[in-house]
This record gives sequence, C-alpha cells and structure tokens, in this order.
Amino acid sequence: MSKVSIQVYKTFEADVLKGLVPSIIYEIFSDETVVGKLSLRLDENENENVYYGGHLGYVIDEPFRGNNYAYYACMELKDVAVEKGLTHLMITCNPDNEASKRICDKLGAVLIEEVDVPEHIDMYKNGEKKKLRYKWTL
Repeated sequence: MSKVSIQVYKTFEADVLKGLVPSIIYEIFSDETVVGKLSLRLDENENENVYYGGHLGYVIDEPFRGNNYAYYACMELKDVAVEKGLTHLMITCNPDNEASKRICDKLGAVLIEEVDVPEHIDMYKNGEKKKLRYKWTL
C-alpha cells in the first residue's frame, strides 16, 4: 500500500514553438494533505526540454521531505506512464541533489550520463550548469 496518492492538478498541451511537449502536473497527497507536486512529460522524443528536464520531475514541500513521498509518488505514476504508452522515463537532477539521486537509485533507474546544460536554456540561467540523466525502465 502506498503512502501517497496523486491527482491531476493541471495539464498542458504541446507548444511546438517553445519546444514543449504535452505534460501533466499532479499534486501529491499524504492522506488529505498536499505534500508536493509531480510532473510527467508525455513524449518519447527527447527534445531539449525533455533531454535536460527529464520526462519526470518532482518536488516535495520542505516540511514533508525525508518521508520517501517522491519515491511513492513515482511508483503511483508508473502505471499512468505505461497506460500513456511510455516504456521508460528519463529523470534528471543536479549532481549535488543527493535526495533525488537516492530516489533514482531506489526506483532502479540507471545513471546514463552527466551533461552540461547549454547556456541558452532557462535552467542554465537559473544556475543549473550540469544535469545527471537517469533512465527508469517501466
């Protein structure tokens, strides 16, 4: 039994001009409390946003960290991703993000590479110069 549930919060259509793929943002609940958010990019193609940002992203609100909520939310999302036709999810994180690296390891995701973020991408402008890329086979 999972410690969390996920519910659709917002959906986004593809925006070819911005290089954005269709995506869904979920709220992560523990009981009836929102503890964070989880996003799923619905595209097998790895354009720049997916390549550096991954198919899957998560953030747990500060007071709720350390409870494995991101791991449980990812496990809840796994069936959704398979139903959407995805066979794997790329997950990226900053090299110094030990919590995300542990989640990737716990999911069984495999570290593929460390990449430099190009200067023209917003992540770079926000101080993110490198990304670790993990592949989670569903």
